[in-house]
Amino acid sequence: MTIAQELNNRPKISIQQDSQSFINQISIITSKKPKWDKWNQNAIIVAGGNGQRQKLDQLHCPKGIFIDQKKNIFIADSGNHRIVEWKYNAKQGQIIAGENGRGNRVDQLNGPTDVVVDQQTHSIIIADRWNRRVIQWVNQKQQILIDDIDCFGLATDKHGFLYVSDWKKNEVRRWKMGEYSNEGIIVAGGNGYGNQLNQFNYSAYIFVDEDQSVYVSDWTNHRVMKWRKGVKQGRIVAGGNGQEGNLNQLSYPAGVIVHDLGQIYVVDSGNDRVMRWCEGKEEGKVVVGGNGGGNQLSGPLGISFDDEGSLYVADSAKNRIVKFEINMEEITQMNRFSDIDCLFEKLTHVYGFLSEELVPIEKALEQIESQIANLPAYIKVAKRHCHYPSEHGLTHGESASIYIYTMEWDEQTLYRVLNKTLRNENRHLCKIWFPYLKLFDTALNKLPTVKEVVWRGITADIGKNFTKNQKITWWSINSCLSSVNVIKGFLGNEKNSTTLLIEALNGKKVSGYTKYESEDAIILRVGTEFRVKSDALEHPKGSYVVHLIEID
Repeated sequence: MTIAQELNNRPKISIQQDSQSFINQISIITSKKPKWDKWNQNAIIVAGGNGQRQKLDQLHCPKGIFIDQKKNIFIADSGNHRIVEWKYNAKQGQIIAGENGRGNRVDQLNGPTDVVVDQQTHSIIIADRWNRRVIQWVNQKQQILIDDIDCFGLATDKHGFLYVSDWKKNEVRRWKMGEYSNEGIIVAGGNGYGNQLNQFNYSAYIFVDEDQSVYVSDWTNHRVMKWRKGVKQGRIVAGGNGQEGNLNQLSYPAGVIVHDLGQIYVVDSGNDRVMRWCEGKEEGKVVVGGNGGGNQLSGPLGISFDDEGSLYVADSAKNRIVKFEINMEEITQMNRFSDIDCLFEKLTHVYGFLSEELVPIEKALEQIESQIANLPAYIKVAKRHCHYPSEHGLTHGESASIYIYTMEWDEQTLYRVLNKTLRNENRHLCKIWFPYLKLFDTALNKLPTVKEVVWRGITADIGKNFTKNQKITWWSINSCLSSVNVIKGFLGNEKNSTTLLIEALNGKKVSGYTKYESEDAIILRVGTEFRVKSDALEHPKGSYVVHLIEID
């Protein structure tokens, strides 16, 4: 009889005496939307690459790029004095601005360097560099927004402001979108040419984060500067140590993007590479490029990401746009994180958190800050992106408590530190987690309960440790999926793996509340108990399937 048939004909459960509580430090992090960590090093040409003429399948010195939600690419095709849109997987682009050749008429462009797109109004804003203006195109209708400005880089923020870098005045100015009759407000630089912390030497590309901090690629100072809102000078967050190819250096930095968690991605144009820097660190890390060869970068400038984490670069000297996809093999290995340390005869249940007072998430995790670096920043990200308002009545903090649990950043990711503590024999170590566990458990109480088959998986042959009618307890919080196919995808072709088929009775459906919007995830709470339905089913390749039934 197959396991599926067993499920359809399952008899009533008879619980036998607890023979052993087997603590399996098993974790699987599920993510269809991968973490931005490692990319394949071979570039995929997604636009251009057919010479530098003006045909629709060609580009000439592309600079700034913008990727929309449909993965369409908007390109400042600078040498051809036009803006080109390449639809996803298209073989050629279409001209959406500047089809009348080089010139200074309102329907012409001259060396555009950057472009931003308003996806709601379908308008594009262009840094028309050599015409010294910022111009907007909407359905082939043009409007000059800002004149008499040596513009180069553009950025917008969620508050409806447009930011423009002026490479001659070495400053960045900000305008309220739709209100361009004034001179704007200087938000970075404006103190002339130089290498002091309040100066730039050719301010090029820019990025604005959620806090309205402005990041500027300071071209010939070979550094990236960060200007917080309202400050009088910036701070160096990348480079600034000369222009060689060492990990603490940049050479003519160009496009810059900052991830939610503060990771700064910089196109290191002079070194033909893209680097990732963390604020406060002395060195960066090479993400792609820097190796030479026909499939590498040459004079890269613009940078963008799509929603799946693929990295796009304007490979300017090669007249093309290239894409570097997430290295799914690396991600899969990380996402199949498992930790099987030891067996415990018995652990005391952790119940004390239920009597804790509900507090804001910042307060709930206050005692954990010493264990997890930059935890306040991650809390901020969770509150910003969590599902709120909630149709299930979760407060902002409750929703954020689920979101941050599913976030992944490094070995000190919150769920790893928490679950390691929950599995520790020293139960007193759990107490500092009680405020968070109270918040998290309160959030789960408001979500739908599922009674269905769920799945977990691990790349280890632990199936032989499960015997029929054995009673086990999982002391940590356990993430499961409703689809076995997703589990198979993460396990891949691993010979030594174990798939866990679980008949859940009190699972909590957290879909829509996790970091990964598309996953169909179920949470099993701390201290969930199971009975092993039957001895593990062993496959010829050394993998196991274990059938567990939750004890209500």
